[in-house]
Amino acid sequence: MYKKTVEKDVETFKKFIKLKPDDANAYGNLGVAYSKLGKYKEAIESYKHAIKLKPEFAGAHYNLGAAYLMLNDRDSALEEYKILRDLDPKMANELLNFIYKKGQFIIYR
Repeated sequence: MYKKTVEKDVETFKKFIKLKPDDANAYGNLGVAYSKLGKYKEAIESYKHAIKLKPEFAGAHYNLGAAYLMLNDRDSALEEYKILRDLDPKMANELLNFIYKKGQFIIYR
């Protein structure tokens, strides 16, 4: 049931993006849906697109770092941490804790 709901969310966000291709939040939400489905490569592409549209989008940087971690790419996750430090120090610390397994992965929407 949950998976079908999230798959429906993916389709909804894709349709919304067709209508508003410059909406960074829509790409961020698409990334969140992909992350919930365990489709981290697709999530990474969505978060990158959100960041391209809105470089100061802290939630997308955090989620991008977390998605990199889920694919065992700690170096890329640390790069997102470095960017996030200037945007949102609290969120940056949460990502750093997750990187070093001291914390729990939280998806920001």
